[in-house]
Amino acid sequence: MEELDPIVGRLIAVDRGDTIWDIAIEQYGTAGPKTLRRILAANPAIEDPRHLEVGSRVVLPFVRADQMVERGARGQDFRVVLAAAPDAASLAATRSWAQRILPSLHLRLVSSERRDGELLLVVDGVPSRQAAISMADVLLEAHLRAAAADAAASKRSSELTSLIP
Repeated sequence: MEELDPIVGRLIAVDRGDTIWDIAIEQYGTAGPKTLRRILAANPAIEDPRHLEVGSRVVLPFVRADQMVERGARGQDFRVVLAAAPDAASLAATRSWAQRILPSLHLRLVSSERRDGELLLVVDGVPSRQAAISMADVLLEAHLRAAAADAAASKRSSELTSLIP
């Protein structure tokens, strides 16, 4: 079975009539060119952003560390949300990736308090908001570097393939 790419963001299911613009405005508050490029880069399988297949899934990447931080369940600490998805299987690649990056992380799956049926992959018990933002920043930067390396490798592979007669 092919391993999925890690999600550092939210995986959502497309509803009837959704477009990338609608989703961007709902999730990010904007549908500007930079936001749309980020969403489309995270979803290379999207061929036509105006017509999304109902039930298909769209990755909405976190773009700032503060988007990944929320109050902990006890209200006295903080948690870092690495990813959100409707099922645990969709979070497995992210869990594996995060444990390779920071092996000491104690990751947990918890139910979202904001969205029914959504699971969150989190690091709980971070003592301060600043510490949580710092941790999220490290994870976000590592994910961006990995994605850039993957894109460069894919480009080199395509260039090599084009040289083969």
